[in-house]
Amino acid sequence: MIDFIKNKSDYEKCKSKFSNLFVEKIAIENNPFKDNFIFFLAFEFDFIYDDCFFNSIKKFLKKIENETLFFYTINPSPEKYYYNYFKKYSVLQITVKNTYEELNEIMMKNPGDSTADAIAINSNDIAWFSTSNDWAIIGSRELEIAIIGFTNKEVNNLFLSSFGENSDIFFTINEQVDSNLKLMNVDENLKKIFDSIKLNYTDTKFRKHSKF
Repeated sequence: MIDFIKNKSDYEKCKSKFSNLFVEKIAIENNPFKDNFIFFLAFEFDFIYDDCFFNSIKKFLKKIENETLFFYTINPSPEKYYYNYFKKYSVLQITVKNTYEELNEIMMKNPGDSTADAIAINSNDIAWFSTSNDWAIIGSRELEIAIIGFTNKEVNNLFLSSFGENSDIFFTINEQVDSNLKLMNVDENLKKIFDSIKLNYTDTKFRKHSKF
């Protein structure tokens, strides 16, 4: 069973872990990853909630000998919004023994008196990470993009191999941004944000074919 984190000390531990990986006040387009993250991949935001994604992440965790995975909502704030209204934090602690069905249930669960505040619906900016300091994911629903950071190529390769034939959901930063620019209704402000993403992330050339 997966449940919301409700204890403040447990939440503070998760927040501390998040702060070890990201600079909290830096927006996704300006690369909030700590400086030791040097390899990056990108994918469509909605894949985060897919069963294939979750099950492949569990395979990856087993390869790097991690047992625990965290889902962390950045915006709305776990404290100022979620705890304020529902007396629980929009942060989940998940183990490799948990199933996708359990994850989906808690993601779609009404946290109090509003089904619109289920995490799968009201989670604009999110992060995934584990007890490892060598990888993490940050995502933006508005920009329809999620970015994975790695501190070394070995972990990068282990991550991709865990997805097998489904690794084709991942692209270089430039490829994913170019795809979003073509598919989304982008105004001048969003165009500048996507240009910032291209500028502020290195572009991992992990495969030869283009997305287009």
